[in-house]
Amino acid sequence: MRVLLFSGTTEGKELAIRLANAGVSTYVSVASEVGARSMPTDVDRLETIVGPLTYEEKLELFKDFDVIVDATHPFAKSISTHVKEAADATGKPLIRVVREPSDLTGCLVVPTLEEAIALIPDDAIVLTTTGSKQIGAYTVLPRFAERIYARVLDDAASVDACHEAGLTDDHIIAKRGPFSLEDNINDIDLFGITALVTKDSGAAGGFPEKAEACRQRNITCIAIARPDESDDGLYPDSAFDVIMGYRR
Repeated sequence: MRVLLFSGTTEGKELAIRLANAGVSTYVSVASEVGARSMPTDVDRLETIVGPLTYEEKLELFKDFDVIVDATHPFAKSISTHVKEAADATGKPLIRVVREPSDLTGCLVVPTLEEAIALIPDDAIVLTTTGSKQIGAYTVLPRFAERIYARVLDDAASVDACHEAGLTDDHIIAKRGPFSLEDNINDIDLFGITALVTKDSGAAGGFPEKAEACRQRNITCIAIARPDESDDGLYPDSAFDVIMGYRR
């Protein structure tokens, strides 16, 4: 049996390794070299395919596999949609891997970034961890450049996006996770943060540590909810069992 697994997440990486160790020929598709570097190179039956794939490339590639697995990020809906469309078109079984639900106690939970921004108190000093691609959305806030601290990946593209939105270097926290509870508390204390905006990216995305830091410092936590995948997704252990079932 040959499995094609779309990854870029901790769950995807761990599931791919588990499948390969169980004797399944597993190919992991990642969008970038960063994703490729996270995959081990010393696991038998585990190969990595690097680079984004067009719909036509997916159709051609899927012909060579028995099972398709979507273990992409919960907020990467466009990728999941395209993978599903290609799997349906080629008649290949598709398994969607989802994350365990988060403890959202004490958080203000909204479905979109725009609604999250609307909940930010007028006098709040804000730490945003929602990524650099949408940093421009925060510019609607009064005194945006004075009040927003953006924690983004430590690469040139992320920092440049913050600069283009109007943030100066002293308001850009460029570093790479995972971030511990202590890391989050330190950033809150260092910059005088009174509100944090984040995505509910689950345990693999460090959400529990951010939410707990907010609780301990008694500051506002605004969380963008994950898309509801309860009807068509499986947790990693169940996904592994289902995939192995195709082998029998």
